[in-house]
Amino acid sequence: MPSKTRLNFPLGLGLLIVAFSLVLAFAGPSYAPHNPLEEIHVMEVDGKWISAPFPPFTYPEYPLGTDGVGRDVLSQVLWALRPTLILTGYVALLRLFIGTVIGLLAGWNKNWFGDLLNNLISAALSIPTLLVALAIVALTGDIWQPWGFVLGLSLTGWADSARLIREQTRVTREQLFIEASRALGQRNWAIVFSHILRLVIPFVWMLLAYEISSTILLTAGLGFLGYYVGGEVWVWISDTTATRLRGMPELGQLLSGVNEDIYVSPWKLFSSGTFVFITVLGFNLLGEGLRRVANAGSPSPRFFDFRMRMKWKWEESIVQLKHWARTRPLVFTVVTFALVLLVAFVFDQISKLTAAQTPVTQSPGGHLWSSQYGSPAGTLYVNAPGVETPVVQWTFSDAEGLVGRPAVAADGTVYVLSQAGTLHAVNSDGTERWRASIPAGGVGTPALDAEGNIFVTDLLGALTSFTPAGEQRWRMEVPESFEATSGAVLDSHGTSYYVVIGNVRAVDADGNLLWDTNAFTRRVPFNPILSPDEKLVFLRNTVIDAATGEVLVFETMPTGEQYMVGQSGLLYSRFENKLTGWEYLNDVAEPRSSVSWSRTSFFGFPGLMGVFTDGGMWLHYTGEGAEDSTLLWLDKKGVQVNRAQFPYRPSMLAGMDENFVFYICGSRAGQVECSAVANGTKDALWSLALDGSTEIAGASLISERLYVTSANGFLYAIGDR
Repeated sequence: MPSKTRLNFPLGLGLLIVAFSLVLAFAGPSYAPHNPLEEIHVMEVDGKWISAPFPPFTYPEYPLGTDGVGRDVLSQVLWALRPTLILTGYVALLRLFIGTVIGLLAGWNKNWFGDLLNNLISAALSIPTLLVALAIVALTGDIWQPWGFVLGLSLTGWADSARLIREQTRVTREQLFIEASRALGQRNWAIVFSHILRLVIPFVWMLLAYEISSTILLTAGLGFLGYYVGGEVWVWISDTTATRLRGMPELGQLLSGVNEDIYVSPWKLFSSGTFVFITVLGFNLLGEGLRRVANAGSPSPRFFDFRMRMKWKWEESIVQLKHWARTRPLVFTVVTFALVLLVAFVFDQISKLTAAQTPVTQSPGGHLWSSQYGSPAGTLYVNAPGVETPVVQWTFSDAEGLVGRPAVAADGTVYVLSQAGTLHAVNSDGTERWRASIPAGGVGTPALDAEGNIFVTDLLGALTSFTPAGEQRWRMEVPESFEATSGAVLDSHGTSYYVVIGNVRAVDADGNLLWDTNAFTRRVPFNPILSPDEKLVFLRNTVIDAATGEVLVFETMPTGEQYMVGQSGLLYSRFENKLTGWEYLNDVAEPRSSVSWSRTSFFGFPGLMGVFTDGGMWLHYTGEGAEDSTLLWLDKKGVQVNRAQFPYRPSMLAGMDENFVFYICGSRAGQVECSAVANGTKDALWSLALDGSTEIAGASLISERLYVTSANGFLYAIGDR
């Protein structure tokens, strides 16, 4: 009588729970109701103001409640699953790979090498994995994250898998078919990988599930002890008091605040602990189900039968294809050519889609420096070599004094504006090409459009446009206007944007005022920048619709102190020490990423900030008052990787070259000095004092040349010796 097939209940339930956990991990952040780092300190309910934390199952906006500073617990848990499972997956695969290799070799070899591996397994088993992981993670700190966790959890964690694989290898080694393989002359490595590994594979899948579950528990234990993957957040309670919080969510990180959360918001620990329990239960059940399959007898030959059938089908198809190519060469050639064209078309479409996701941030017309920050997007990045052995190649002067940075056209012509309102066009060899005047003192950096026309602002709040030959095209004036406080920035259609006290004005290519929007109620020294698609105008922490002039308020975004465009063309918003990456799609701003960094190494707020293509960041502190100028470099996780200081008060960032060498100029002891510094070095690569200068007015970096203007009227061209 045939035996009944027993239902493998642990396998089915484990697969269901694991599948649910994986779907939740990779799709959960998209369905998170809030930004996991957004802080809601107070909330109005029925006319009453309630402060955080908000308990669970009380307010529909926060079904699992919030922590002590108002961060949604459900959103944190949904965001925490993905990094935890990715980390544990890496660790489990590494541990299983090491354990399988060492177990196979230890079980097969009976010589001194096998004894050595057996002793190694015994030694690894005798040391608690949590203790080793704690020591390694504490030793490496933030330097090796997350690889410090991978190393610590894997250094001895492979031993359990190696022991089981070793025992299975020893049992299989004594089987008759192994003796037959030896008698037929098959080599040892061929026997191990062709026969023994085939019988061990079912146990490997079982061990993988167990490795993941044990790694999750170890990660939770490390988090409970205060060690977790990710940075940290400092929330400022007053001007002089801050409290330390955890950064981007991860299950170990959510458990790390037990000392604080158990008294303030214990439901956060219960929620994260429940998710840890469910995930570990799922992988344990899956491992138990796979163990029952492995112990049911010899492995099923269905997979190997399927593999052989596929191999035969492939060989048969190759033979038929060769026969077709010999009998119908013309048809074969046409079909092959069509397939090549199809593959080329697919790759071309993929490259176009990829290019569309990283907008170009170059200046219209290919100008070398077209506005205050080099390009309309204001990245300060120059895709060209900089200056390595500096020397002043020539100088140009205007006794009236200069304002703003030099603008440099595509043909190398340099445009500088004087305090009295004189616009100079200077050739790349230092000779003056022409000069033109405006009725009032100049303000800010000249701007260039795609055709090479020049745009300057003045103390009457007007905008004047000149041709590349120096002829005035038009002048736009607003009656009884205040003075302009910035130079202009232009889009690809010739529309100009500039600031008058706290208003942003837009002027079309023909000199007509399009709109005049109040962005600040006070005088501001900021320059506007444009989004890569030219739909948005950013003025520090204000976003304006470029078409209508309407100030936009994004309810879906956290508070922003500074909006910026990354080097890759992606949009970012900074609030204190938190950076949020976002997209503007269908008139809606959607946060996509968030990273925070510690402010313990440097207090204050940067004058300028930028984001590299890899997500790393740089921050420039201008050195106002009694502080020296500082450049900070952070990696994509917000960990400080370098810090350089300069005795400049104040300073100006001139740009960065293709090798990410930064060029900074500032006033030092009544004289302008410029320096170059690379990420990874605290000391300047070079420094050069500019004779005759007094105070920095502007600096612009182009290929192999640095132009610097001083307030007392000098233009310096710095190049290589």
